[in-house]
Amino acid sequence: LIQVNSDSICTTKLSFLELGSGTGLVGLAAGLLGAEVIMTDLPIYIPQIQASIECNKTKFEYKVSAEALDWGENLSNHKLLRRKPDFLLLSDCIYYEQSLEPLVNTIKRLTDVKSTVLLSYERRPEKSELYVDFFKLIESEYTNEILFETESPYGNSVFVMKLRKI
Repeated sequence: LIQVNSDSICTTKLSFLELGSGTGLVGLAAGLLGAEVIMTDLPIYIPQIQASIECNKTKFEYKVSAEALDWGENLSNHKLLRRKPDFLLLSDCIYYEQSLEPLVNTIKRLTDVKSTVLLSYERRPEKSELYVDFFKLIESEYTNEILFETESPYGNSVFVMKLRKI
């Protein structure tokens, strides 16, 4: 996060929206850097994310919150559409074939040309086709750039990418 926007991330109140937050680690890190963050996941995971926020709440300069979001639901009237985030965060969300199109549709609905999508994922050999399918679904509407590549303890490539709406 610091490398992506080193000039303003600690001094400007940027808005971050995280998809598939899980425990909330990525969103919490953004909050610790001074961002306003909304972490999202399926309703069943929201209590866990809220507990993580509660444990760290004294460390945040701006608001950090959790909202339920199912990528497959109709987003037409969802309150998250009221304001497009400066950054949309996705960490290891390209995982299930059945959630791929809903994920891409959600990314498209929640971003505009001013938004930056930061995508990180571990390229697992058994999921190779899924990554190809994901990038085919977004290539006509987003540019992508590899910001960082490393190797996981399992020997898989791990990528951090920046996507921008064309």
